[in-house]
Order: sequence, then structure tokens, then C-alpha cells
Amino acid sequence: MGKIRNYGGAMIMSMDFSDFEVVFKSKIKGKRVPGKSRHDGNLGHWVEKKFGVKSNAIPGADLDGYEIKSGGQKGSFGDWMAGWYIWYDWEGKNKKNREKFLKIFGTNKKPEDPSRFSWTGTNYGQRVSNEFTSCGQRMQVTATKDLIIQYSYAHDLRANKSTIVPSNFHNGIHCIAKWSRDRLSTFVTDKFGQKGWVMFSVGLVNGVKGIQALYLGKPFTYAFWIGQMEQGKIIFDSGMSTGGSRNRSQFRANKQWWKDNAFKVVS
Repeated sequence: MGKIRNYGGAMIMSMDFSDFEVVFKSKIKGKRVPGKSRHDGNLGHWVEKKFGVKSNAIPGADLDGYEIKSGGQKGSFGDWMAGWYIWYDWEGKNKKNREKFLKIFGTNKKPEDPSRFSWTGTNYGQRVSNEFTSCGQRMQVTATKDLIIQYSYAHDLRANKSTIVPSNFHNGIHCIAKWSRDRLSTFVTDKFGQKGWVMFSVGLVNGVKGIQALYLGKPFTYAFWIGQMEQGKIIFDSGMSTGGSRNRSQFRANKQWWKDNAFKVVS
């Protein structure tokens, strides 16, 4: 068992899964999650406080090498933007070219705001697939295990494609976004390849949302993670839009995925 001195405030020297079980049963099980802590990050901070650890913004796993998940309907692996988008080659990574990209490959999903365009799963498809969407896009894993999104004018079924897609995209298949293997592998390993992960499942306890169960998961590799992407078990949710500056890029799996990949449940 890991060496934790005083859950109320002493420094944590090391931990293992049994420590989580002890704190879960003594301080977390059945407790109502306070305030806005049902958000993954806030829940992680709340759990850290139960271990006597101050909140921090250090990249990587949440607590001493363990990643903490809240058990939401779609558990997030991370907000991992691509290392390269096609507009990076259009005279730099500037706002003008980013908006041009969104108008070409995205969609105006709010008719009441004709100037707002977004690039989401309806454009590129949320899962890895050999099939192109009606917008002529698909997500693929390459032979070298990079993740890419491609565009094909021939498969683009949009009625106005000839007026919005530049002629240099009219022939062949073009890569428009890429996450290199090295980039994604670093993200996955830093968060999930250390000591493992724990999911505090939130549900109704006496009519109030609280912590019901603890799911324990072992560390996993990039090879496993990208394999799950290839099987369509992990989705990519882009929130990129002209209304914001962030290239929101959430990779998620539904709650059942986390349950299925846990090696133990504590309730």
C-alpha cells in the first residue's frame, strides 16, 4: 500500500489503488458533490482536497500519477488540438486563415447568426471511418499511427461546394488536420500511462447527485488508445468556431467504455 501520511493535510509520498479505496469509503462514498464540482476538473480538485492536496494546473495525470474521472456520460481523455491544420500553410497561423478554413470545411449551424461557422462531427465524422461524410471529410489512422482528417471534393455532397471550396482542393484527397503519433502518444502517456485512472461515478443518492461507486483502471499505452480510436470506440468532438479563439478538441468515450475497461469496482 502507498504511504499517505494524514489524509487531512500531510504531503503524499506515494499512493496505490488501495489508498483510493480507503478514502472513497471513508470520505467520498455517498457524499454530495459540492457546487460545480461535477465538472471533471473541479471534481478532481475536490477529490484532491480529500487527500490533503492543493489544486494545481500541472499538465499530466491529476493526482500522484493517477488520472481522476468524474463518470460523466462522455468521459474526456483530454482537450488535444491537432499539431497541424491546413491553414497553417496559408501564410501562417493567423485568425483570417482560421476563419477561411471554417467557412470552407465547416458549416453555419446557426441561421440566426450567418457570420458564425463551426467545424464539428457533422463535418468530419466523430469516429475513424473509411466512409466520407456528406461534407466530403473522414477521420483516419495512418500506417504510422498518426491521426488525420481528410477532405475529398468528389465525396462532398454540399450543393454550394463549387462556390466555397478553392479549385486546388477539387482533385484528389487532401489532409486538412493532423495529430502526429508523437504528439498524441505524449498526451496519452502523460495522463493515462503513469499509474492508472480512477472514476468516481456520480449518480442519485437519496434523490441528490452524489458519488456512488469507484472504478479502478490500469495504465494504458498509446497503442491501446489508438486501437480504440480505430475501432470507433473513442470519438473526437471539435468545438472550433469563428465565435472563439480556441481549437476545442475533446477526445471522449462514453461512460460504459470506462466501466468496461475498469479492472475493479468499489461500491
